[in-house]
Amino acid sequence: MKNSFVSIIAFLLFVVLLLGSNLVSCNINQNEESMIVYYQKEDFQSIVIGETKFQDVYEIAPTEFIQVTSYGGFCDYPIKNGGYIRIKFYGSDLIVGSIEEVYY
Repeated sequence: MKNSFVSIIAFLLFVVLLLGSNLVSCNINQNEESMIVYYQKEDFQSIVIGETKFQDVYEIAPTEFIQVTSYGGFCDYPIKNGGYIRIKFYGSDLIVGSIEEVYY
């Protein structure tokens, strides 16, 4: 009888810990989601393709994540509806070459 009581208590503790960890992970995901900054193409309307440099874009939309490529680089800025705005930079001066909306 004592072993079954201990087993039941252990099982209940396991269930409480399991549910508790799922609740914590859900709260973390919701908090991460609320910290995301979303953009619209209009946020980048002052950019002049062929003239604006990465530093100018950074002042509009700061990011630490520029992907370096063979042609220069690009940055992706999330859009609220699930896509992103991709700004491509060309050359060693990282001048804006294009702005496009990409959807999944």
